[in-house]
Order: sequence, then C-alpha cells, then structure tokens
Amino acid sequence: MINNESIIESKAIYEFYKNMQKENVMLLYQGDVNQSLLNAILSITEGKLDTNENGSAKKRVLNIMVECVQNIYKHYEHLEQNIKNDYSSILMLALNEDKYIISTGNVIFNDKVELIKNKLDNVNSLDKEGLKSLYMEIMKNGKISEKGGAGLGLIDIARKSGEKIEYHFSKISETYSYYILVIKIKKK
Repeated sequence: MINNESIIESKAIYEFYKNMQKENVMLLYQGDVNQSLLNAILSITEGKLDTNENGSAKKRVLNIMVECVQNIYKHYEHLEQNIKNDYSSILMLALNEDKYIISTGNVIFNDKVELIKNKLDNVNSLDKEGLKSLYMEIMKNGKISEKGGAGLGLIDIARKSGEKIEYHFSKISETYSYYILVIKIKKK
C-alpha cells in the first residue's frame, strides 16, 4: 500500500511531467556543470532535435547550447561549495511551434551583474550588421581574459539566434544573484 506522502510525491511528479509535456520540454538538466556534462548534453540534444530539422537550425541550437554551458561553467567554477549545493545551475531546451527555446539559470557574483547587464543591453541594442561589426572589432582588438574569452559568447548567441536575448537577475544574498537567460532560435 502507498502511504499519503508517496501519493503526494507521485502527484507532484505527474504534475511536473504534464507541465513539461505542455511546454514541450525536450531536455532539462539541473546540477553541477563540467566538460563531461557539456559532451553529454550535446549528444542528447543532437538526438532530441527533429531528425527532419534543417541542418542550419540544428547547428545553431547546438552552438548556442555550447555557449550557454560554457557561460554557466565560467561563473560556476568560482563559487563556494555551499552555494553550488543550494543553488543548482539549470539548462532547458524546449520547442514551441516555430522556435527552440534555450533557458539557463546559474549563480553569479553580484559584482558581475552590472557588467553582464550592460553587455546584454549593448548586444540587444544592435541589429545583425551591428553585431557582426562588434564581433569583428573584438576579434581584431579584443583581449582574451584569463577565463579564455573576449566577451564574444553573448554576441555569438545573439548572432546565431537572430533574436534579442532575454535575461533576469534575482538577488539571493549580499554576495550572489541568480542569472537567467532565455534564448529563442527560429526553426527556419
């Protein structure tokens, strides 16, 4: 016989399942982020993408997934273990009628919020040609940071998605905020 607690858990799991079906969630990951995870997520994503999907959309989704996981990892690796335990990173891929939607969430230091927000606002203010010019300018003159980037990740995401990047920051303490990105990629 199932006890009341198990019934409640079963109902919660079923409700979660129904919500994932309704939102057409293809992939959902919550937890630690590392290189092995990146390889596994890309493999799973490639298998989940519509086999009839045109190569261009599939490639753009995979490339943006790589950028997103690398972005999460860049911030994740410097966190204290108790923060990693309390605030997991999340990565989700969903599909609506004409777009793939990649959503990420991860903890960042509060002193990075304004810098990231400014970069996102700048990227979102540019059209296709402006993004290309900024990308080329950074490639030509940019300095590679100790984390291996020159700030190209967000520009690359915007260029490949062809859409504005949605974002939100939620302050969780005096030191940390939870950083959410939503990227939409047209199928065609």
